[in-house]
Amino acid sequence: MALLEPRFARGYTEYVLRLFGCFVAVFLDNVEPNVMHLGFAVDLSENFIQAIPRKAFRGATDIKNLQLDKNHIGCIEDGAFRALRGLEVLTLNNNNISSIPVSSFNHMPKLRTFRLHSNNLHCDCHLAWLAQWLRQRPTIGLFTQCAAPPQLRGINVAEIQKHEFSCSGKRRGG
Repeated sequence: MALLEPRFARGYTEYVLRLFGCFVAVFLDNVEPNVMHLGFAVDLSENFIQAIPRKAFRGATDIKNLQLDKNHIGCIEDGAFRALRGLEVLTLNNNNISSIPVSSFNHMPKLRTFRLHSNNLHCDCHLAWLAQWLRQRPTIGLFTQCAAPPQLRGINVAEIQKHEFSCSGKRRGG
């Protein structure tokens, strides 16, 4: 099901782990750390991943490119990406993500490409941090748009001012 492709760069071999389009439910909390450690690039797109648990990428410090597009991701646990300190590319396009924990991407100093378009981002006070984070990195988070509330639908998150992110009631799961 998985395909490991060798890549030769800088005099050593790196691997690309491809699990895209397998149409299987991948439970990231049950993946052995050594499996994720194998990949220089990991493509888990077009599967049935519903959540990214806190321990999903433990031991995966060598991953530079992580693609999680076209899944059913609706929940990203706090600290889910913490181990990915060397990550340069993260794509989460076409999922069901409505909210993201604060500081989810702060442990990725090398991140240069970040894609989050075509999600269900609920731009309330709990997502205001993301607008500031994107403004500080204007070239990496292109096309990250709000899906709700109605007055912010279709607007790029980075263009929304802090006072426009409002909350009423309980915090949503995310």
